[in-house]
Amino acid sequence: MWRIALGLIVAGIAGIVVGGHKLMVAMRNSSPVQMKYADWCASPPDAEWLELSEVHIDWGASARIDIEHKRKGVTTHTTHDYYVACWASDEDPNPVRAFVKVDDKEKQQLMEQCWNHENDEKMAHRQRQPHLRSAHHARPGADRA
Repeated sequence: MWRIALGLIVAGIAGIVVGGHKLMVAMRNSSPVQMKYADWCASPPDAEWLELSEVHIDWGASARIDIEHKRKGVTTHTTHDYYVACWASDEDPNPVRAFVKVDDKEKQQLMEQCWNHENDEKMAHRQRQPHLRSAHHARPGADRA
């Protein structure tokens, strides 16, 4: 009985600590810091909540991270996190500095469709490639020997 009480006390303290941390973050960041993407790249602020403007989103440069949840070494289920790359413009030569997490189901489906379409294009391109075959070409007049 005392183990259950001790477990509840520890769980309550952990809940207060985690909840308190989230409350402090929320109080410190009551509204997002708004700035242009290029300005953020030049000097990122010390903020946990940003709202970036003038951002070019490239749906083709996106990724899905699969997270396997295990219990006793057995996978119970898998969740997916979707991210898309951001640039300052369509012609930005700089490497990607930020990824946006995509929570919208419709946009996640769009990303999946883009990936499937890219794979279809790769397969079609591969099928269009001429296959090199060795061929023996006879010289003109060689058959008259």
